[in-house]
Amino acid sequence: MKKFLQKKWIGLVIVVLYAIFTAFFASKQLVPVLQELYPQLAQEAEPFLPITVTDGVITDPQNKVVTKTYEIDEENTFTITLDTRVEELGSLATTGPGMYITKKCVYAVTEAKTTTQCFEAGTTYTITMEDINELVGKLGNWTIKYLFWFLVVGLFVFMYVIILLYTILMHWLLAITFKVPFSQTLFINTLMYILLCVIVWFVQFDIKFLLTFGLLLAVNASICSIVKKQDA
Repeated sequence: MKKFLQKKWIGLVIVVLYAIFTAFFASKQLVPVLQELYPQLAQEAEPFLPITVTDGVITDPQNKVVTKTYEIDEENTFTITLDTRVEELGSLATTGPGMYITKKCVYAVTEAKTTTQCFEAGTTYTITMEDINELVGKLGNWTIKYLFWFLVVGLFVFMYVIILLYTILMHWLLAITFKVPFSQTLFINTLMYILLCVIVWFVQFDIKFLLTFGLLLAVNASICSIVKKQDA
């Protein structure tokens, strides 16, 4: 039992397998949502289009004002405004963070700063709804194609960082009473943390940091006691 607990690679393999398993089911649930979401996002651009830029200036539509405001949360909003009556942001009434489009430039406004990107002189092009649908379609296909692997990597990194934080603190506490290899503490924490995640997912219970730490510490101490008795 002691040799099994001290194998350094087992905990890593378990986290990888858990990340793959979870990502598989999560991606199955997210793909239909994304397939509905991306077309809806594209439709949000329809009131602003088409836009024709000629020699660095919007020539169509002229004298048009379109504003859409999105609620991020109860206190914050994000505004997108197209106003082809004015050439500069100074002539445009802003309502906070957002993206503001004038005849000559696009302004990205945050509470900290304003970033300006002006249309390039000497170029002529038109942005239509078909262009947006094609762009959003490509983005959606790319996201869905690689979603599974994004989830695998993200879950693995997140879980392993959390488990390592628990292990480092717990190993220091266990060392007061037991001479425990770090690999053993890491392995036990990996198994127990994943087991707790599965239980929490089934019972829909919000497990807190201190409760998780206490449970992991109790299990580690129990196993250390059993190993110590076997050695004796």
